[in-house]
Amino acid sequence: MFSIRPDPENEKTLRALQSIEENLQEKGVREGLRHAGTPIASAMKTTAPDDPSTRGNRLRERIIIEEATSGTRVRTGAGGRFVDLAPGQVGIVVGPNLKKSGIDVSYIAWMVEGGTKPHQIRPRRRNAHGALWIKYHFFRGVVRHPGARANPFMSRSLDIGGPLMEDGFYRGLAGWLDHNGR
Repeated sequence: MFSIRPDPENEKTLRALQSIEENLQEKGVREGLRHAGTPIASAMKTTAPDDPSTRGNRLRERIIIEEATSGTRVRTGAGGRFVDLAPGQVGIVVGPNLKKSGIDVSYIAWMVEGGTKPHQIRPRRRNAHGALWIKYHFFRGVVRHPGARANPFMSRSLDIGGPLMEDGFYRGLAGWLDHNGR
């Protein structure tokens, strides 16, 4: 989690934010957070693995910035976990959370990030012939997966885009204040 400490040059922007109503303050902070997440999302799109042979599982296409406000649940992709915020809190989740054609691949991101050990894949449901369908092939019974090396694309993107977050936050907040009046 990141905390933002204002520089003296950003104090004017913060004073302008404090002078408006509380519900408008939250909207301004949300706009700032969206801009703060932009460098991380763009870095993640460049470092994410993108294998065209995996028809529905392309992570690069699914990377978005999603708002997490109090009272809403946002999937993080980490084993089906969600972000729940306390009342009055606002946050963002940057990652492969976009659902396309009914397919949600956010659960794959943590396996790519941390790698997997060799394991067995058993069919949840079998077809009429009792076979497991994996990537254009039928398999009977259990399939032994060799495991996968870790590809920490999300960590790398945080290292690349993290230093640019504060500047993006204040640019987004100042732009929102300019548009909505100071």
